[in-house]
Amino acid sequence: MGVPQYRPEDWRLFIDSSKRSLKCVILHNGNLYVSIPIGHSTKLKEEYENIKIVLQKLKYHEYQWLICVDLKMANFLLGQQGGYTKYPCFICLCESRARKDHWVNKVGPLRTDLTIGVANILYEPLVPGEKIILPPFHIKLGLMKQFVKSLDKDAPVSSTF
Repeated sequence: MGVPQYRPEDWRLFIDSSKRSLKCVILHNGNLYVSIPIGHSTKLKEEYENIKIVLQKLKYHEYQWLICVDLKMANFLLGQQGGYTKYPCFICLCESRARKDHWVNKVGPLRTDLTIGVANILYEPLVPGEKIILPPFHIKLGLMKQFVKSLDKDAPVSSTF
């Protein structure tokens, strides 16, 4: 593949999942080399145990790549409860149900530990939190999708901006 020497710190693991499939790809940090698909399944569901098995098969603890994932996969990797929870964020402890604080508080208390049974942590974290990076383009597409869904469908279409 043209790689003179493999060094794990020069690569990152990208994991993406949906209801239909789970995909794992190794990406070069400088994009000098081609992306390498290393895992694909149409049978595994988005569940903590399945992600744990995938990381074991990929020997993640041997290579310790940075992991590029979306927010839902970050929750799986850190052992958090899915769905509408009181503490959905893996970075801070802002309460999702505290509606009066949503647009008032700009900074919330940082999440300092991932203790099982506390603040929606159900399982042992599979990777350290500092190894997780978020893909900005993936997040931007998600935000745009939410924006478009929130547009007034009955408003007249304007041709000028």
